[in-house]
Amino acid sequence: MGRSAAERFTGLALGDHFESGHLLWHVVGIFTDAGGIHSSEIWADLPTLEGTFHRGDNFSSLYVALRRPADYTRFKTAVEHDPRLTVQVEPEMRYFAKQARTLARFIDVAGTIILVLMGLGAIFAALNTMYAVVSDRTREIATLRILGFGRAPILAAVLIESLLFALVGGALGSALAYLGFNGYEASTLSNFSQIVFRFQVTGPLMATGILDALILG
Repeated sequence: MGRSAAERFTGLALGDHFESGHLLWHVVGIFTDAGGIHSSEIWADLPTLEGTFHRGDNFSSLYVALRRPADYTRFKTAVEHDPRLTVQVEPEMRYFAKQARTLARFIDVAGTIILVLMGLGAIFAALNTMYAVVSDRTREIATLRILGFGRAPILAAVLIESLLFALVGGALGSALAYLGFNGYEASTLSNFSQIVFRFQVTGPLMATGILDALILG
């Protein structure tokens, strides 16, 4: 039993029994794939599966481990040109990307809409805040002008202050995103199978979020 499947669904822990194909299956082990796709799978003895589900010698998919990535093209050509076989050869990542295409498209569209709306709100909020800050400091700005400071240094100081606020806000937002979503489990249901995966909030993603905050700020 894959660890992700065992953790997500009840009755699949080590030692449990579950019914499938009119048989009662016993979970005798838990395996992991270091967070990979196979952690969502249930593995069983091939002859038992063939007899239980009356599949005969029919297979829906096969995994092939090549010695070198460079062998993929030659292997694909040889298999797809074999008249005895009717198969489609794909790298594992591409195959599962198709499985998660619907969910990925939804996340992209929803994320873009949320980003635009929140970005516009952040821009207007920042403009309102900085306008209030400048209004409250009219006397200070006038004093600086009397002391000989030009418009450019004063404008630069206001912009730097705005960027500092944006930097702090972006850092806090990235930290909250990491605490709330890093390691969060989700799944895809593009067909009869289900793939369980975890979100990873990485350093480059957090840096991108902070950079976006600086641009909007």
